Amino acid sequence: MTQDINFWKARDLGDIINVTFAFVKTHFKSLLTVLVYTAGPFILLSAILGVWLQSNMIMPTMEDQLEDPFAAFAIFGDFRFYLTLIVGLIGSFILYAAMYSYVMLARDGEEVTVDAVWDRIREDAGIYVTTFLLFLGGYIITIPIIVIPCLGILIWLAGGLYLVTILQIYVPSRLHERTDTFEAIKRCNTLNKGHIVESFLLLIVLIVIIFALGMVFMLPSIAISFTYGLTSLTDQTSIPIWVSLISTISQLAASLITIIPITATILHYCNLVERYESPGLADRIDDWADAESDDSQSGDLY
Repeated sequence: MTQDINFWKARDLGDIINVTFAFVKTHFKSLLTVLVYTAGPFILLSAILGVWLQSNMIMPTMEDQLEDPFAAFAIFGDFRFYLTLIVGLIGSFILYAAMYSYVMLARDGEEVTVDAVWDRIREDAGIYVTTFLLFLGGYIITIPIIVIPCLGILIWLAGGLYLVTILQIYVPSRLHERTDTFEAIKRCNTLNKGHIVESFLLLIVLIVIIFALGMVFMLPSIAISFTYGLTSLTDQTSIPIWVSLISTISQLAASLITIIPITATILHYCNLVERYESPGLADRIDDWADAESDDSQSGDLY
């Protein structure tokens, strides 16, 4: 497989977004095939479990909630909720891993097949697990900051936004450089020096794009659920299976949107590395030198 897009290139924000959509458009069919055979079974199982859970779930009426304030939380006592949650987490884990693996293989010009993606997922599983634990642990540890009077929430949001800004290239950095957690964090900080505003703007643009596209996919589900919710306030009834099916289909379609931020952050990582170390330029100079050497040798033959 030839590398149709040169990732190792200095790009501005507009170029990163444009190349991201060009990449998704070019690889959409192949990407969809890979996802169907990797994360697909888990996502489908999660969807089936979700439909099973929701189709048998009784919506508490206003009277029920007045009599029992905890009636709305009855779902947390249903084992199907936790089963659905676990399968959904596994599906999301494989979905993200498959997308990262796909883009990294395509970036390196390697042939992207289902087997190649699975091999890459197994190879990088430790990176994904430790990344999940890192962000989860960081979130839990910093929660107490919120209780600080007046400024707690502002400090928590500002600090979190700063960390997310510089760490959005954390996974691409670990996948490419094979460093440990702390080295990768230091690497992210180093690469972002002088480019923090660019990284922040990219984060904001990606949030807007994901939100906008997510609303497009989820709007039918939101509208139907809202309409049905209004009619069920005074009538205790289970959620119709067709409502659950539409909601599930919308969620499955929306999950594909994650390829956009993954591609964009890998491009941005390569962009920052190129600005800092210029590996792409060095490779082009080596290729040019090799070509010149071959030409000179050919000339000597004559």
